[in-house]
Amino acid sequence: KIVLTEDLGLPYPDQSEYEGGVILKDEKIVPHGFGILTTPDDQVYEGTFKDGVPDGSLVWTGNLGNKYMGEWKDGKFDGQGVLTVCNEETEELITFIGLFAEGMKFNGTLQASEGTYFGLFSSTEGYDYAEDIIPPKPDEAAPDADADTPD
Repeated sequence: KIVLTEDLGLPYPDQSEYEGGVILKDEKIVPHGFGILTTPDDQVYEGTFKDGVPDGSLVWTGNLGNKYMGEWKDGKFDGQGVLTVCNEETEELITFIGLFAEGMKFNGTLQASEGTYFGLFSSTEGYDYAEDIIPPKPDEAAPDADADTPD
């Protein structure tokens, strides 16, 4: 088991613990191969690392029930995966199943209490799926500007 420190230049909080395969990179020992990394705030990364960051098949478990199972590239969600996040205000779980590109949702299915959205995602807001992804309910739709109005 090794303790990761800030001087390694890795994207983890100081004092994160790692157990697994390692490699010597720039005269520093970094995660490489299969391993488990636990941060001081109890986030857990379990799977394949390359040059110190998640790369390949990995499971990330965060706070509040947040979880990602799938493919990673260069430390970001990339490829097939399932992401479940908890809305801190409503405690609702929101799930996205599909393709990720460079850490962002790209093409798939998002399920939330507001409804289900299928297709391409143009938003780059990360976890903030917001109103631009799930269409409004019919009774909340904006009035039609072309509709006839009484004189």
